[in-house]
Amino acid sequence: MLDHGFDALFLIEPLLLHSIDEHGTLLNVSTAWARLLGYSREELIGRRSVDIMAPRSRAYALTHGLPMLYDRGHVSNISYEFLRADGRPIPVLLSSGAIRDASGRYVKSLTVITDDRRARYAERELDARAQRDHEGAGALRDLLEKLGHDTRTPLGAILGFAGLMEQGELESGQRARLAEVLKAAEALRGALDAALAAAEGGLAPRRRSSSPMPRQDDAPRRRLPLAPMRVLLAVADAAAQDHLRALLRAAGHEVIAVANGYEAIEALFAGPADLAVIDLDMPGLSGPATVSQIRNSGRSFRDVPVIACSGAANPPALSALRGQGMDGLLGPDCTPGTLEAEMRRALEGRSP
Repeated sequence: MLDHGFDALFLIEPLLLHSIDEHGTLLNVSTAWARLLGYSREELIGRRSVDIMAPRSRAYALTHGLPMLYDRGHVSNISYEFLRADGRPIPVLLSSGAIRDASGRYVKSLTVITDDRRARYAERELDARAQRDHEGAGALRDLLEKLGHDTRTPLGAILGFAGLMEQGELESGQRARLAEVLKAAEALRGALDAALAAAEGGLAPRRRSSSPMPRQDDAPRRRLPLAPMRVLLAVADAAAQDHLRALLRAAGHEVIAVANGYEAIEALFAGPADLAVIDLDMPGLSGPATVSQIRNSGRSFRDVPVIACSGAANPPALSALRGQGMDGLLGPDCTPGTLEAEMRRALEGRSP
């Protein structure tokens, strides 16, 4: 009965809702949310929510957003971008609460979406307007500085010469007229300084770039495990592949294991991966050649984070590997801690 009432929520217009399981798979999606994304409900249910997120949002969800939901039981107003079926981004604010069973185990979420397009577009318009004001103010500021210089210089000369004349021998009538000139020049200089200061003060302040949309749960109080991911593991050596597969599965990740570069690319065409671990020394299509084909594919998986792995005692430097499109490096003595650290670093480094 409770499940029936819960499922009925997803049919109410115009609520934007979805529900995910412990793997991030969409269990239910409201009609309105599916329509806004350009899909039917049936097309979305069974997919993972991160698979319809923009890269930066996907990385944040896997490293922070989902772990906080599973651990704390709630997140509020996280700023994400989802991707419509036609590829256009939709900025949203996402709040989610966990539904647990009697033993406290996470079962599913009730996630509420707020369409944030108007606020985000308004923010961009304000940024653009501030930039225009800043550019106009800069030009006017330059003009005022030039005007001040061009006016103060001759005025200073007049006051200087008048002061010298005042020290000389003058008739009383000449001295009286000179005093009037000095008085008028001093008054003019005071009025000019006041006018320029007022004009300068009225200009737009130096523009500061707008801060990103705030996240209430922007940083966890402690480092949480990564959310369950789908990891492509392309390693030729059977023992090394078994070792890494066991570490990944123990951390709760789904593993797609292949033995060469051709199979790795076929696997990416078959379905999305959150991250790839690719052997540098695979026969046939080598690790660097495989990554080059991924990066130059023009497909949605071209930006997948890639961690290189090598059994060599002296593998290439990470800086050299980054120049070939790789985001991390695992050695032969990989431990659960080093594996998670490299995965986190690769996800956060690859997101724009």
